[in-house]
Amino acid sequence: MNELAERILYSKSGFTRVVDRMEEAGLVRRVRPENDRRTILIVLTDKGTETMERARRQHRDGIHRHFSEHLSDTDVKALTRALEKISTHARPLRPGRIRSSTP
Repeated sequence: MNELAERILYSKSGFTRVVDRMEEAGLVRRVRPENDRRTILIVLTDKGTETMERARRQHRDGIHRHFSEHLSDTDVKALTRALEKISTHARPLRPGRIRSSTP
């Protein structure tokens, strides 16, 4: 749960509420491994997998209709390079790590 919350830049309590709602909707279930009772795994249910696939198709279709079909291959390459540069510097800092802005 902590790892997932950190990856999506959500507070642990906020993410827990999201998972609670997803569990109530039957999209995920919490599982405690027998060998590590401190860990909680979030597992997609069949309904969750179907919902995710449906959302993924709609997401891809929206990206295509609103962005991709309007860009040339050259545009896509330039945009990819620009977003990769931004992504490199937008990664969240892990606790205990300090990044200096000077070389």
